[in-house]
Amino acid sequence: MAEETHDLRGLDRDEAYRVLEQTVESVLVGVRDRYTAMATFASLLHHGFGHLWTGFYVVAGPTLLRVGPYQGTLGCLEIAFGRGVCGTAAESMKTVVVDDIDAFPGHIACDVRSRSEIVVPVLDCHGALIAVLDIDSAALARFDSRDAAGLERLVGWFARAQLLPVYSEAKPAPKATSQLPRLLVVDDDQGILNALRRMLRLHYQVTIMLDAQDALASLRSGAPYELVLTDMMMPGLTGKQLYDEATAARRELVDRFFFLSGGAYGSELHDFLRRFPDRCIDKPFDQATLVTKLGEVYARLGASRASSDVTA
Repeated sequence: MAEETHDLRGLDRDEAYRVLEQTVESVLVGVRDRYTAMATFASLLHHGFGHLWTGFYVVAGPTLLRVGPYQGTLGCLEIAFGRGVCGTAAESMKTVVVDDIDAFPGHIACDVRSRSEIVVPVLDCHGALIAVLDIDSAALARFDSRDAAGLERLVGWFARAQLLPVYSEAKPAPKATSQLPRLLVVDDDQGILNALRRMLRLHYQVTIMLDAQDALASLRSGAPYELVLTDMMMPGLTGKQLYDEATAARRELVDRFFFLSGGAYGSELHDFLRRFPDRCIDKPFDQATLVTKLGEVYARLGASRASSDVTA
């Protein structure tokens, strides 16, 4: 079926995005493949607005983006979270508008003609980051709040669609989410929380909390977490204080805490962490090591419960 690709450059920008939304909904009826959709988005946006470069960088690991469907000259093959405009948007999960790329610290120049850029996070129906939409222009200050709002509405399609798993995801049948152990993650850095959720979501039902006081209230109320993964240094309540107060209220939590260590602590916290040599990991850490260590703690909990059942 042939569909018309609209030239939107003569339209008011808000109207242009309304036309594009209608076109997307029409063209992608029944489509569930993310790459088919991304290729369609890239083509419609690129030719509709006459952009320099339009495409997607797809999440390929806990902190890695890899180039996906795009229109334009060769893109960067891989971008780490936190690097450049794309990595910044991925790490923060917020739209980033750059009026002058030369003024953006750490900008990654894939096309020397690029002068301004907008990057929009793309989420699936579970709220997980699956990609970022990256658009470059040869003109300074080409993008503004109207583009941010219009593009965010457009990529909302991915959150509404029941996307098929990519081929590599489809090989082993994952456990149903309801069968996974429940993990509470506490950290005062939203970027770290988002990264930890991506790292661990195939292994645990992950709940993230930015405020340690909220986490303490949840634990005191009896929230049924099998494991608690907490940073050590947080405003208002340290990881040690969270452990002490939570376990004072619920003794069964004593063996369920796991600590993220940055290393720059006073003697009190160092002495505290020495009590848990197998329940602590230093930053920076890799996904495989973290998953393994948490799994060992969870396995010991299961063995302990089984032993208690035998002796009861």
